[in-house]
Amino acid sequence: MKNITPNSFHEPPSNQTEKQPSPFLLAVGLTALLYFTVGTTPPNTAGSLSITEQERENLTQSVKKAVLQDVQARSQVPMSSLRIIKAEPQTWLDACLGLQDPGKLCTRAQVPGWQVVVANGKQLWVYRTNASGSIVKLHEGKDKPKNAKQMLSFLF
Repeated sequence: MKNITPNSFHEPPSNQTEKQPSPFLLAVGLTALLYFTVGTTPPNTAGSLSITEQERENLTQSVKKAVLQDVQARSQVPMSSLRIIKAEPQTWLDACLGLQDPGKLCTRAQVPGWQVVVANGKQLWVYRTNASGSIVKLHEGKDKPKNAKQMLSFLF
């Protein structure tokens, strides 16, 4: 009979071997865990119909000016009739602000910026910008709202 001592409690029985996972499997498992749990934050999608005071303060004059000038140049609508009805801070996943032009390569990097919705009572324009307003893109993609019902769901 074997004497039980405080140290013998942790010893495996002599007829069994203790199995440990291989370092390779541990590395693969940890890599997979990191790959699937660490990622980028999707753009903010909450919003309201009218621009809030805080958003108005945070939306820089350079961004406002760049967006309104682009709308005016494209549509020949007087700037005085244009209103920014929604502005949300966004983090775009590439330098093309998520609106890649065919044949153009986009640097994959997080780009802080804005999604700005402009209206004049008859038309709506959705823009994406970087934080300074030096990059301004009109959202003309297939996921752009095409009618009033889609626009309401887009805005809320």
